[in-house]
Amino acid sequence: MTKLIIFCLIISTLGCTKKITPNAFYDYEVQSMGTGAQGTSLLKSWGQGNSQKQAIEEAKKNAIRALLFKGVPNSPDMRPLISQPGAEQQHRQYFETFFAKGGTYQRFISKVNDAVDPADRVHTGKQYKVGVVVAVNRSELIKELEAAGIIKKFGL
Repeated sequence: MTKLIIFCLIISTLGCTKKITPNAFYDYEVQSMGTGAQGTSLLKSWGQGNSQKQAIEEAKKNAIRALLFKGVPNSPDMRPLISQPGAEQQHRQYFETFFAKGGTYQRFISKVNDAVDPADRVHTGKQYKVGVVVAVNRSELIKELEAAGIIKKFGL
């Protein structure tokens, strides 16, 4: 009888799982550090990876993802550049190429602090979590999204 109850519980929980696609939700941490040169946003972004280098690359991507899809709280970039719901999935192929290793996203990162503050580096087991300050060329990013047809030109 006990085996039957356990079997029923396992079957019922399997039916309740929801498939989440990897690009459907990003869990990232980004905060404003002010503004840089005109059209540039200074952001402190966190990334995770199997090495410190991989975590820094993920932090760069997360800074751009925040500007695109989420916005950055308590900053001039509070509203995301892409406000259309589902735009990331609608333009999935574009964003996969954009964020790929060596992808276009790198053109919009103009500065990364080379030395990671020890307080901004956490190493647990095989994972690193690293916080870096990056300068994102917001103006050029907007032009890229307009040219690709992801967003409409501002002011129109």
